[in-house]
Amino acid sequence: MVRKRQRGKQRNLYPNVPAKLESIDEDFIKKGAKGITDKDIQKVTDKADEIQHKFKKSGPLGRFVQDVELLISIVRDYRNKEYKKVPVWVIGAAVFTLLYVINPLDLVPDFIPFVGHLDDAAVVGICLLMIEQELQEYKKWKVAQLQIEADRIENDSQA
Repeated sequence: MVRKRQRGKQRNLYPNVPAKLESIDEDFIKKGAKGITDKDIQKVTDKADEIQHKFKKSGPLGRFVQDVELLISIVRDYRNKEYKKVPVWVIGAAVFTLLYVINPLDLVPDFIPFVGHLDDAAVVGICLLMIEQELQEYKKWKVAQLQIEADRIENDSQA
């Protein structure tokens, strides 16, 4: 926690941060996911580069780079109606999470030194735990699709 010395005493500059971080749980994500619209799904696909850039910086979000790429991919394939085997709540959770991360004024504003991205990391981590099984199924599907495409290209080049 960021603290400031004040005449021999330390005081917490952001006293509400711990309580705000504690409020981030599965229910927080489920509640946010319920309000997701088609416009929100479009926004994630439109802002994919911005989202990925935020994760490629150092700090608590850096460890989630590949996970975020996967979340963006499942949202894109769902939006393009290429991947339909996913429950709607999973897309809602992914979209809510990705939009939460690019919102600089979320529960703990991103401009707060040292702690501004902790809430973002917590939301991403909880979302990944919630939809882990569905993401594994999606990865298998995606690999199969890439193999089908590779086989098609190889067959076309031999014809």
